Amino acid sequence: MENLLGCKPLLVGPGIKTGLDIKIDHHSQLGSDLVANTVAASAFYKAPFVVIDLDTATTFTAVNARGELCGVIILPGVRTSLDALSTSTAELPFISLDAPKALLGTNTVDSMNSGIVYGTASMFDGLIDRLCTEFNTTDITIIATGSLANDIIPFCRHEMTYAPNLVLEGLFLIYKRNRKK
Repeated sequence: MENLLGCKPLLVGPGIKTGLDIKIDHHSQLGSDLVANTVAASAFYKAPFVVIDLDTATTFTAVNARGELCGVIILPGVRTSLDALSTSTAELPFISLDAPKALLGTNTVDSMNSGIVYGTASMFDGLIDRLCTEFNTTDITIIATGSLANDIIPFCRHEMTYAPNLVLEGLFLIYKRNRKK
């Protein structure tokens, strides 16, 4: 990369200035995307908050009222789960992810879309309720990002802010904190 661009790349990892107070066991195990998301969320939203990133995996990154990154929940991504369902069962087809027509499907495709969308939204609502209990609050900011966020958040009962560029905003903030003057 250095030969191609003529400058040394800034890698997000241990030792980089993020401004985060990270309270996890092994900092090197925290994904750079989660760090970037949290840096941006810390700059733009009030704590406590949770960043839900919906991509290949779905992650919940939780920051308490003191601004400490307390931990992460990792679960299979929406598309990953849907593809696993189709791969692992003999009769279920591969389908596109669409908004369900109703809670109860009346054909296989509608039933699968209902299950993945409402099931995921219900799981999110349940995990958010548990985070509120963990943080002893009813006031938690929820930020959703990632390629599949708009497919799920309209079906959640908790109010969420959609931030499609959160990781890029975080990377820019990390760059500004680490650039040589």
